[in-house]
Amino acid sequence: MLASALGGPADASTRHLVWANSQGNPLYLKELVAAGLHSGALTETQGGWNWSGPLELSGRLAELVDLTLGRLAEPQRRALELLAYGEPLEPELMPIPQDLVEMGFVRIGDDGRARVAHPLYSARLRATCPTLRARAHRRALADRLEAGGANRPGDAVRVATWRLDSG
Repeated sequence: MLASALGGPADASTRHLVWANSQGNPLYLKELVAAGLHSGALTETQGGWNWSGPLELSGRLAELVDLTLGRLAEPQRRALELLAYGEPLEPELMPIPQDLVEMGFVRIGDDGRARVAHPLYSARLRATCPTLRARAHRRALADRLEAGGANRPGDAVRVATWRLDSG
């Protein structure tokens, strides 16, 4: 589908980026390609198409994701924002509201940890979250992990990162 949308082959890293962010959704793929072409991040080289630079959610792609996220009530959106800043999260750090799972916004992995169901949702939630609320989310995640003991490998780094990012 990507080669068809571009009119030629794309390199492996570009195929991976587009697959990871569209997750097979043809509409998202189409809008990712349009956004990449518009921003100049997606360029044709002698060997095919290459994506260089960050993926920016703008234009029609942002509108599509916003429409989907617009179905959320404010408490649901805040819970999903918290998850977007900390994913994947263990159940003891954030009990996931079952309604978000049932609505398809959250998926629980085999390891029991929760993730936002689509990477574009995470990216858009982080991009549109007000700065002070984003800092509060990170601070809350650090507080919760420290309160639980932060005994697992990598927990100290997670806490430090969240503390630094929270200001």
